[in-house]
Amino acid sequence: MRPPHPVPSPADYVRLALRGWILIVAVTLLSGVAGFAVWATADTTYSSRFDLFAVIDGPTNPRAAAQNDLGGRVRIPTYADLATSPEIAAKANELLGGSAPDLAAHVTATQRIDSVLLTVAVDADNRADAERRVTAVAGALVAVSRQLENNDELGPQAQLVPVGSAYPAVAVHSSLVRDVGLAAAVGFVWGVIGVIALGLLGDRVLHRRQVDTVVAQVRAGVAGRVS
Repeated sequence: MRPPHPVPSPADYVRLALRGWILIVAVTLLSGVAGFAVWATADTTYSSRFDLFAVIDGPTNPRAAAQNDLGGRVRIPTYADLATSPEIAAKANELLGGSAPDLAAHVTATQRIDSVLLTVAVDADNRADAERRVTAVAGALVAVSRQLENNDELGPQAQLVPVGSAYPAVAVHSSLVRDVGLAAAVGFVWGVIGVIALGLLGDRVLHRRQVDTVVAQVRAGVAGRVS
C-alpha cells in the first residue's frame, strides 16, 4: 500500500518511537547487561612504571645548572620517542632472553609536566612480567642514551639515570561505567531504529492528518468522476 501523504514528520517518528518504548527499554537493558558481561570477563592486565632522570654534564654554578635543566627538558621528548621504538624493544627483549617479542606494542613513555623526569610504563599479563619488562626497557634506554650522547674524549655529555627501581605492578581494568554506558547507548539507538523500522514496514498510520489526507483524496476522485 502506498504511504499516505504528507510523509511522516519528525514528530511522527517521535510518536512512533514512544509507542514502542517497551521494546526500546528492553533492548537498552539487554545491551547494558551485555556490556557488563564483557567488562566482567575481560582479561586483566598489569602495568609497572620506571622513572628516569635526564642528566646533563657540565659546570655546577647556578647559570650552568639552569642551562643543564633546560637541556634535559628539551631532550625528554626525544627519549620518550626512543623508549617506544622497535630498537629499544629489541634491546630490552635481548635482556629478557627473547621472552617478549611484541614488547614495543606494550610500552608507553611520558614526560612529567615539562620536567627532566621520564616515566616509562609497560603492561603485561602478570605482575612479575610487567616489572621485569619495564626494568629491561629502562636499562636499554639508559644504555642507548649514553651511546647517543657519548663524546669520544669526554665521555657521555648527557644521559638518563634510573630513579630507584620499578614500581610494583598494578592491575589495569577497563571502566565499568564506560563499557556499560556505551553498550546501553548503542542498544538504545538500535532500539529506536528498530521500532521506527517496524512501524514503517507495518505501514502504520502515524497521525490523524494522514487519514484526513486520504479521505480528501478519495472525495476529490469521486467528485471528478461525477463531473
